[in-house]
Amino acid sequence: MIAGGHVTLAVTDLGRAARFYLETLGMKLVAQDARTVTLDAGDNLLIVLLSGRREKPALAALGTVMPDAMVGLRAKGQLDEVVAVLETRGIVFVLQDTGPARRAHFRDPDGNDFYLFSAPSP
Repeated sequence: MIAGGHVTLAVTDLGRAARFYLETLGMKLVAQDARTVTLDAGDNLLIVLLSGRREKPALAALGTVMPDAMVGLRAKGQLDEVVAVLETRGIVFVLQDTGPARRAHFRDPDGNDFYLFSAPSP
């Protein structure tokens, strides 16, 4: 019924945010202009970065307060291996769920909440 889509995230520094998504997370550039950068996150998901985020007060630790929204990204390969690679690129995972529905939570430089998950085994 639904095949892909896009998420728009407001950011304070468009260049810094684009570098994070391109270099750290390995997404591909689709388009850009003065106010937006559109990235291919795979599996028919686009992430649109929009310049102009308002500053927010410091965020509480994930797990104590539910954020307004989170973006889930499916890991290519084993979750532990993807987490290890991203940690070498400077990502700090703030929470890692255990059990059958494992997820590893992190934030982008603007405090937007993400989690990585592995596709269930067939």
